[in-house]
Amino acid sequence: MAADPEQVSGPRLGMTFAISGAAASPNMGYHSSPAVTFLLAVFNLRLGRWCGNTAVHPRWKETGPRNALRYLFAELLGDTHEASPFIYLSDGGHFENLGLYELVRRRCKRIVLSDASADPGFQGDDLANAVAKCRVDLGVTVTFDSENRFTERMRPDEKTGLVKASFLKGTIDYGPGETPGELFYLKASLVSDLDVDIGNYAATHKTFPHETTADQFFDETQFESYLRLGNRLGALLAAEWRRPPSERQPSVTS
Repeated sequence: MAADPEQVSGPRLGMTFAISGAAASPNMGYHSSPAVTFLLAVFNLRLGRWCGNTAVHPRWKETGPRNALRYLFAELLGDTHEASPFIYLSDGGHFENLGLYELVRRRCKRIVLSDASADPGFQGDDLANAVAKCRVDLGVTVTFDSENRFTERMRPDEKTGLVKASFLKGTIDYGPGETPGELFYLKASLVSDLDVDIGNYAATHKTFPHETTADQFFDETQFESYLRLGNRLGALLAAEWRRPPSERQPSVTS
């Protein structure tokens, strides 16, 4: 028997989606400053959320703090830290937009990153930021095959708009004595054999699939185009994933 949604405590999937859109918030990681933190909190521009700390059992099951005033002042003064019974969650991009850092910190051996950030110039800023933080903070090096560099393989052709590789395969060097990790980096990009309607949407919307994130009101056509493109890219990755490691290619071409 399915659980009654009203009886389920703790964060839910819809809540996490909403939190991930907290682009402006009083506490924004290294983007924060005392003045900005204070002003955003005073004017109630608070898109983050206080959630139970998973390190403090059983607080993680609670939907929020009972004494909201205490945490409001903590937010106002920038007094947010990981040892609190409740932690302040905001957009991951305030620190590292792909989630690679925390997965590497946990020494994961196989990581799949889906980069759906708006990057019309295909510069790979989020990937570069994540790799740099892993190297500087954690001493972990992430490398890609020399024939598979981002600028060479993942930028679209000027004429067709198609990319040579829909994803890249990398290696995570955790250091001496540790088994290296495997990284698959998937980026929103146009490949061949797309559905007719998606191809038409791409032809009439030149920045697709990197339209501005300021657009928060997708219509049905736009939503379906991103959904179907994601299915296509995921299928390419899944096909490669099924291969034995010895037979895997460094990338999948379009």
